[in-house]
Amino acid sequence: MPREDLRQLIHALMCAWALLFPWIGKGGAIALGAVAVLFNAFLLPRLPVGKRVAREGDRRWTGVQWYPVAVLALVLALPLHLAAGAWGVLAAGDAASNLVGRRWGKAKLPWNPRKSWAGTIAFAVAAGPASYALTAWWFGHSRPDALLDHAVPVMVFGSAAAAILGAIVETIPTRIDDNLTVAAGAGAAHAIVAGCFGMLR
Repeated sequence: MPREDLRQLIHALMCAWALLFPWIGKGGAIALGAVAVLFNAFLLPRLPVGKRVAREGDRRWTGVQWYPVAVLALVLALPLHLAAGAWGVLAAGDAASNLVGRRWGKAKLPWNPRKSWAGTIAFAVAAGPASYALTAWWFGHSRPDALLDHAVPVMVFGSAAAAILGAIVETIPTRIDDNLTVAAGAGAAHAIVAGCFGMLR
């Protein structure tokens, strides 16, 4: 598998850790995020898989190191069901954007020639279902009663809004790592929708 494809596959699959949220709770999720930050910062670069996915010319801190920082920030800032949904956007959307954009992204965005229409659309298409699945998983195992109340519109509208905003934010030229900006945008979208339905807790 090409180096960049492997990097993106790992990037997408890491959100599977969010499936543990219903059982490990807020404290466990914070601990998991903190361990991931330390692992990616100090141990992963020394392992064969870390060297395998490193890009040529990578600095000491790259997207690989910022990714768990972004996830930990989501867990600290949001209720777990919203953090899980935002993580789905970051994981699936960013990976899909890269994979599709590199292959079929000939038409570039006018405000950012490094990004393409194909990659941006792929981001939103992949991010929405991933976000919905992780949010629904949390509700199904932690608050199944809420599925009969306002949880379904929160999951649907929140995931859609987070996917669209995440896709837009990812295209904005900035020196800040896009793992951080996409996570912030997706988390904010989920929080706003949840707040509108009185489920920001």
